[in-house]
Formats: sequence, C-alpha cells, structure tokens
Amino acid sequence: MAADEARMDYGVEDLKQNMISLFENRESADLTLVCGSQTFKIHSVILCPRSTFFRAAFEGGFKEGLAKCIDLPEDDPHLISKLICYCYTTDYRVDPHTALATNFHAGMYAMAEKFDLKNVKNLAKRKFVTALHCLEPGFNVATLGDKTLTRVLEVIPLIYSTTLENDRGLRDLVVGHVARHWHVFLALRQFKTFMAANTDFIIDVIEAKESVCSRCKKDAAR
Repeated sequence: MAADEARMDYGVEDLKQNMISLFENRESADLTLVCGSQTFKIHSVILCPRSTFFRAAFEGGFKEGLAKCIDLPEDDPHLISKLICYCYTTDYRVDPHTALATNFHAGMYAMAEKFDLKNVKNLAKRKFVTALHCLEPGFNVATLGDKTLTRVLEVIPLIYSTTLENDRGLRDLVVGHVARHWHVFLALRQFKTFMAANTDFIIDVIEAKESVCSRCKKDAAR
C-alpha cells in the first residue's frame, strides 16, 4: 500500500512538472488569445476541456477555430495571463496584501463566469475571502485609515456591475463585511455619497442586518 501511494505521489508530481514545463515553453502551443495589444499562446488541449466558451470557439467551426486565434478585446490582459497560468498549474498568485487584491480576484471571478470556468471561479472566491480578511484585524478608522476602508468600497461597484443579481458568491461576502462594520463605514466622509450611488448594495446590507436582528430576537425569546 505504501509503495502504491509513493508511486502515485511520484506520478502526480511528475505530471505537475510536465505541466509547468509546458507553461514555461509554449512553442508547441496551437492557440493564440489576443487581448488588446498583447497575445498569449496556449495549448488548446489544456484550455478547451476546461471551458465550454473556448471549446465552442475553437471547435465549433467558427472563424476563430479555423484561424486558431481568439480575440478578447474586452478583457484585461493581466487577468488573461493569470487565467493561462491557472490552466497549467491549477493556481494563480496575487499577494493578498496588495492594494488591489480584492479588485483583482473580483475580476477573475467575473471572467471565470463569462468563460464558464467553474474551478477558477471557486478559486477566485477563496482568494477574495483571504484578501478581504486582510482588512479585518483591528477594523476601525483609527487603525486602518480611510484608504483601507476605501479599498473595500471600491470593489463593491465592481462586483455588483460584473455579476448577476442571483450570483451571491462575492455579493454576500461584501454585504456581510460592511454589515459587520456598519458603524465604521458610517464614520467615513464619503460613505453617504457611496450609499446614494450604490442603492442595490445598501438594500442588501439593510436586509442582512434585519435578518441578523430577527434571529437575535428569536434566540432571546427562547
């Protein structure tokens, strides 16, 4: 049994190294993604099985498949680069402490939904949670400062503009975050302006707070 597990571990590690080698040396890649002024080479056998969007574009008899080139004019090249990294390594890396980490993962989440990449979407959500938690310790204006709080507010319109109303993956995370620290955000000078411009989000926060209050009252009545 131990020998079988050792062989399996070796096989998995060998496969990982082969995939990394393919990622680092893409001369044999047969598909080109064009994103603005940048182009990215990728093996169709790596990308297409992961995504119905790319499989349809490459194998559906469309001009993109015939030319082996898919144009992505509306997408961020940096996000596409990280997507390609994921396809070969099952991961992408962004320092959760960087200023725009939450925005980046929100962008990856939305792009993964667009391209029907469920595993990337789940990974982006997990990484978004980690980045959001980096803003939690000692959460108040005095310890974090307005700039850090503003980072939370900046990602909310991005999430609400790039996800469907019934896609609660990231929406519920930011709603819960602001609801838990409501008094802190109210102390921000720009929060009133933010509320006026993001009414859908504020309604979600109010409903979340009311739901918590209702549960507390029920628990107290028992």
